Amino acid sequence: MEKAVEFLVRYRHFLAILMTITLFVTTYFGIEQSLYFQILGFILVSCGAFLYSYASKVDRMKEDFFENSLFQKVRHPETTGIILVCLGVLSISSNLASVLASAFWILIFVSIASAEEKIWQEKFGKTYEEYAKRVKHRFIPGLI
Repeated sequence: MEKAVEFLVRYRHFLAILMTITLFVTTYFGIEQSLYFQILGFILVSCGAFLYSYASKVDRMKEDFFENSLFQKVRHPETTGIILVCLGVLSISSNLASVLASAFWILIFVSIASAEEKIWQEKFGKTYEEYAKRVKHRFIPGLI
């Protein structure tokens, strides 16, 4: 199990690419949404992709990564980006395949985030504990 978690953490960027492909394939079979929902979905997908891309450039194995501006709001900005992408896809195309694929990918990336927290706890110890107390929200400021 530990090897599987290590694999997911190490190759999460490839999983993000695979997630994007599967989500957009499922939108092809979706119900046509109104233009407003399509625009909202495009904005959510764009913001989520930007957030994921920007957050993934931070080296999380250095102790000072906690001081990065994104990590001062939420502990897992990459996962926040993934959640936004999934919500955007659901806004563009609501069908069972999109709902199932979005739920699957959100679950995978939340699991990766949980594994990362354990790794950070072991690696940084008290520094991470203080950071986790200061930044209470894992994914969405003010909510979760």
